[in-house]
Amino acid sequence: MPTDRPPADEGSTSPSGGADQRGNAPWPLALLLVVCLIALVSGILLFSSGSARPPALRVVAEASDTPTIPPRPTSTRPPRTTIVPRPTASPTPLPPGLHFALDAASIEYVAGTGRCDWSGIAGRVVHRNGRGAAGLLVVARKVDSDLEMVGTTDSRGNFELRLGDVPLLAPWSLQLRSLDGTTLSDLMQIVTSEQCDQNLIVLEFSEQG
Repeated sequence: MPTDRPPADEGSTSPSGGADQRGNAPWPLALLLVVCLIALVSGILLFSSGSARPPALRVVAEASDTPTIPPRPTSTRPPRTTIVPRPTASPTPLPPGLHFALDAASIEYVAGTGRCDWSGIAGRVVHRNGRGAAGLLVVARKVDSDLEMVGTTDSRGNFELRLGDVPLLAPWSLQLRSLDGTTLSDLMQIVTSEQCDQNLIVLEFSEQG
């Protein structure tokens, strides 16, 4: 006896149609996997480019945040004045007999009594045997000026001349004479210093011949 079968559902598919759906099902999944893979690779590239910044750039950025301390100024001191004694024309030729010469190696600039309120020349006049020459005149005359300072050597041949109230860079002529005015040395030119720690010139005249 034939059995009544329910009518076939219009939405149902035939066995061959079901096979087509099962065959087409992997494509959406593959597409999803490709999209995920692309997103993953893009994320890795972005992370790598962000972490691959040159370390020097980070160092510069960090250094720029640190305040720069300006270097301490270096105190520059003017060079010490050097003296070059030179002969000038003597008023009269040196007479025969006693004759002294300025010893250039003995010239030295020092701080006179540690004060800066004067300028001067000091030193010693000695005979060939090393004994001090007493009673001689030491005449210092400012070049291109009428200013003249005269000192006399003591029993040990020592002398000191005060040239001014302040250290001053100026040329002076220097000469030894006897008490009667006889010239005993060539006329030498020296230069005083304007620096407080060089306001005194120390030098020595020694007998020649």
